[in-house]
Amino acid sequence: MSIICPRCESANPPELIYCDFCGYELRSELETVAEAPAVHNEADTEPQPEPIVERAPLTEAELWIELGTFLNAYDAEFDVDDVRDIEMTKRALMGRTSLDLSCRELSALPQGIGFLTQLESIDLSDNALSTLPNCLRSLTRVHNLELWENKLQTLPDWIVEFTDLTVLDLSDNKFKAFPDAICGISILSILDLSNNKLTALSENIGNLIHLLDLDVSSNKLKHLPDSLVKLNRLIELDASDNKLKSLPYRFEDMMEITSLDLSENQLTELPEGMSDWTQLTYLSIEDNPLQSQSLPKNIQKLTGTEKSRVSCLVWFFLLSPLIIIFLLRLMTF
Repeated sequence: MSIICPRCESANPPELIYCDFCGYELRSELETVAEAPAVHNEADTEPQPEPIVERAPLTEAELWIELGTFLNAYDAEFDVDDVRDIEMTKRALMGRTSLDLSCRELSALPQGIGFLTQLESIDLSDNALSTLPNCLRSLTRVHNLELWENKLQTLPDWIVEFTDLTVLDLSDNKFKAFPDAICGISILSILDLSNNKLTALSENIGNLIHLLDLDVSSNKLKHLPDSLVKLNRLIELDASDNKLKSLPYRFEDMMEITSLDLSENQLTELPEGMSDWTQLTYLSIEDNPLQSQSLPKNIQKLTGTEKSRVSCLVWFFLLSPLIIIFLLRLMTF
């Protein structure tokens, strides 16, 4: 009776331990030993050590089979029924430029992922990755890497080899220390580190001179590095829901910023030079111990504090006749 390989479903002679096609272990060598007639020696009372069975590294063919099996289970764009052999699997996958493995509860990836060297976009969001798998290292053409909502605490140094990476989303992870390795990816334009446990940003963040959008909201930041002002192309900055008490030196020079969220911090004042920030289209400074009367007029307009004071005056004049009538009636009693 043949043994069917659970990996490639090929039929194998019953005496084989490993699949004759893909090398998958069909049964343990211990099982083979157990099937042999036992020869008992009454004089031999010492327990015999169990044999150590080591499996050689997977061959390239085995890696492709493993990859095809994995993608058949987790990638909606790949169906193993569409291919008949390894060469067809290669042709079907080698040209892929995007891969969506989000929301799959993955804690690891097959080594064969590294064969997909044409990938430009990878979505691994909403999984259970605690480290960035080494099999991704060869995918240096990637420019969009989605890693939000995993269990990442660090990034490997080889991430700097992703020289085409422009979008990196690391939000909703477990970072306590800023992953300094990303500061070597100078072409990065969008970086999201929101909802982590960061207490500080690296001074090397100033190396990301092409950064347009930076989100570090919902962390535990007590200050922003002075090197932040080197990001002279930054358009959007979200540092809300932190513990900031002040802004970096010469922050007022960052006049390319059009959207700024500093809400839910501990700021007591804004730099005086921000009175020249006419480029702002959005600003939020709610839930800070700021004195509204000390804010520049352009800031007051954006935050609505000027409008609220005007509204109060309008209501006062509208209600003042009623107040006077009420007071006169009290005086007549």
